[in-house]
Amino acid sequence: MQVIVKTSLIISVLISFCAAVEPFVSIDSMCGKAEVQRAGHQQWQFANSSTKLYNNDIIRVLDNGLVRLNWPDGSTMFIHQNSQVLINLIQVGSSKGVTSNITVFFGALYFIIKKIAPRELLPTATKIYTPTTVISLRGTSFAVFVSKKNGGTTVKMINGTVLVRNILKNVSLFLNASYKTYIEMNTDPIVPDALLKTDIDSLKLWVPPHLIDEEIASQLVKSKRDYHILTGKFEDRLIVLPLVNNSSYTGPWQINSVIPSLLATELKKSLVRMNISMIDTQKVDPLEIGKINKARFVITGVIENFDLLQHAEISARADEYREYIIGKIKLRIQLLDAAENKLICEETFTGEVSGKNKPENTWPELNKIKCTVDNKDFTNSLMGGTIRQSIDQAVEKIARYLEQ
Repeated sequence: MQVIVKTSLIISVLISFCAAVEPFVSIDSMCGKAEVQRAGHQQWQFANSSTKLYNNDIIRVLDNGLVRLNWPDGSTMFIHQNSQVLINLIQVGSSKGVTSNITVFFGALYFIIKKIAPRELLPTATKIYTPTTVISLRGTSFAVFVSKKNGGTTVKMINGTVLVRNILKNVSLFLNASYKTYIEMNTDPIVPDALLKTDIDSLKLWVPPHLIDEEIASQLVKSKRDYHILTGKFEDRLIVLPLVNNSSYTGPWQINSVIPSLLATELKKSLVRMNISMIDTQKVDPLEIGKINKARFVITGVIENFDLLQHAEISARADEYREYIIGKIKLRIQLLDAAENKLICEETFTGEVSGKNKPENTWPELNKIKCTVDNKDFTNSLMGGTIRQSIDQAVEKIARYLEQ
């Protein structure tokens, strides 16, 4: 009997776990009233600020209502009053990624899609469907207005680019930021027209103004970047320079060049669309180096700490004594814009890894290892793990700035 109880408990836990990992989007906040129709059901139930929407659920926002939906990747969708939307959540292969497709039956929505879909997922990247239109996107923000009478669709771009296609005629156009277009069932998407101040002001009546202003500011940054690249003065390129070693380390490892080389290697994996390289140069002015090489962005910095520390601990009852070694690193990294002659950001990144008090974790033994990017003995060592921590932090922060 006990075995049966335990088996039942395990099955219950597994069922609960499977249910927990089902992809969903959640209502972050709302005002007024909204209702949800669950997949496979006909009845409607009132939604609240903790409601979750799963695959094939429908949400409708009633008079004077407003709903904000959040996706796990940070994307956001505002649903205006008198709108009805179907949510599709598609698991991408065996990966943990989820593609969200949205069907707008009628009403108005504003999207802020934060995560840029990788190139290999473009065929299944997020799409917005209306009765007349398919909108394909990667990372962007825009508004969609759908007529309840004839399905006519207006798209207003705030940031980025989308592909707008007429479903019936299969005619498409690319719509860029600061433009709008209109599509009906039997008409091509009209030639894009510039957004007016009244278009922006009307959006700010139901979307938080600061979110729209942030997207407009981001688009202006992109426009400047595109201008410098199109005029041939600069390429969409990032140069990583050697770091200045101000640490107390004086061993044989050339950390001033190996650490930035590791940084460049990891940045290539994250920023696949950008040309990234490490340049070993004695020139002092990093902005000048960027201009000479037509590189829009330059990374430079200082190694402020690179050291091993011995540490000992005694338990409160003094019955246990433990010695271990801690590897520490502190990097101060600058990201520069050579085209604009300015500092984009300056951040400090640290790493700290502890290991057993053994000879292989001391400088005499570590210094025997060949310090190169492709040497696994180095990258798997105590100080290699310490460097990896700081590099991972730096890549995340730098990629965030360069993907804006």
